[in-house]
Amino acid sequence: MKKIILTSIMALALMGCGNASVKESEPVDIAVMGGDAEPASADTPPTPTVPPKPVFAWTYTDKTDQMRGTTEKFAMLNSSDLVRTNWPYDQSPMRLTIRRRATDGVNVMLHINGQFLCNEYSGNTYVTVKFDEGALEKFRCVEGGGGGNDVIFIEPETRFISRIKASKVMMLEAAVYDIGRTQVSFNVEGLEWE
Repeated sequence: MKKIILTSIMALALMGCGNASVKESEPVDIAVMGGDAEPASADTPPTPTVPPKPVFAWTYTDKTDQMRGTTEKFAMLNSSDLVRTNWPYDQSPMRLTIRRRATDGVNVMLHINGQFLCNEYSGNTYVTVKFDEGALEKFRCVEGGGGGNDVIFIEPETRFISRIKASKVMMLEAAVYDIGRTQVSFNVEGLEWE
């Protein structure tokens, strides 16, 4: 049973019913029937709470080649920051993609709405990466084979992916045409990749 003390509201209600002996300032005890159950005894163990499953920013897709009977797998993540490239490109996040396909295995790619500078001619053959609060690391970057400069490949893939899986935040610096070395961060926590 729960006791609720009502002051002025109950007193006014009782006065209206002809009970003038209750003053407005006197507390009135009322027993409330029903309502909450009795408190659990000390012998009853508390009900365990299941923490919610964390939500990570990675997206996963599959692409099936019906003709060859093969499937490509992708894990993709956008940077937390926007890259502010010059005209004619708009500012947009950098995208990190991990791809597995039957023809060439696992690849790690960076995509930008602009042009990377990653070749011997420009003198930029690596990206600099910092995982969580660790030391700076360099990974080789290679231009895509299609002739465009909006995608580069990161090598060695296995080491890069293992570093991501052991980290929460990754900062990456890459050379971008007309704006120089650009830094972006990725919330890499929660990568599910075998």
